[in-house]
Parts: sequence; structure tokens; C-alpha cells
Amino acid sequence: MSGQIIDLRGEERTLRANKTAYMVLVGMCGGLFVLSLIFALFIHQTFWTAVAIFFVPLILAVTLLHYFTVVLSKTGILYRTLFAGTVMFEWNDIHDAEMKIGYLRNEPGGMFRPPFRLVLTPKDPSRRSMVINVKLLSRTDCSELIQVLESKVAECNFPTIIHRR
Repeated sequence: MSGQIIDLRGEERTLRANKTAYMVLVGMCGGLFVLSLIFALFIHQTFWTAVAIFFVPLILAVTLLHYFTVVLSKTGILYRTLFAGTVMFEWNDIHDAEMKIGYLRNEPGGMFRPPFRLVLTPKDPSRRSMVINVKLLSRTDCSELIQVLESKVAECNFPTIIHRR
């Protein structure tokens, strides 16, 4: 991690899905869509069904990535996704921040959680934890997010491999 201190006085910093995430998801879904389209145009008309079937995941992937947003402000952190909606924590409401890697079957929603995730646990036990998919962030955005959390949250548990030199 660089020695740069990130100061959020009066400004917001918006982190979005990086270009690689777009290229991978759109490449997978779009590749099948284009291949089906070529077959439908030049081989046989029955491939139009495949074109329609592969168009839906393509639009879903682009929409999913478009809605992925993490906003860091002087008052707190806001996380927005397509399926989970918008979750906002003020800095003083966060009990701890932890980076988790892998799947746990005994964890609620374990197999459906992101494999690389940042879990922010609130002080109020009645509120749900904020689970941020850090795989979609660029390395610099992930480093910035970790640096801000370390400066704002008392209990942070980030492995040393996460920190950039």
C-alpha cells in the first residue's frame, strides 16, 4: 500500500466495477450471443431461440455491473447492488471490518456469497452485515477502500497479503 493518506473531507469517492469485470462477464455472455447470432443469420433460423436465450444474460451482466457502486464519504459508506439494494453505514456504526475469502457452507447464504468479500459488521445486532464483492473492484480502488476503513473503523482484520507494497 502506498504511503498516501486518503482524506475524505467534504468529498465523496465513488468506486465502481472495473473494466476487467465488464470484459469477462460481457465476453462470456456476449460471445455466446454473437455466435448464436451468426448461426441464426447464416446457418439456420432455429438459432434465433439461442440468440434470445443468450441476450438475457448479456443484459443482466451489464445491468449487474452498472448497479455495483461503493460510495465513501466523510460520514459513512454506501453500497449498492442490483439484487441486494442499497445499504448505508455511518463510520461510527461499524463494529468491525473483515476480509473473507472462500465459501463456508455453514454461513447463511454461504455458497451464494462472493468468493472475495469485505464484511462490515454493524454495532447494532438487529442490522444485517454489509457484504461487498471486492472482486469487482480494481486493485487501486480495493487498496483505497481498505485504507479508508483502517482509518475510520477501530477493528479491522485484513490479511497482510491484501496490502500493496
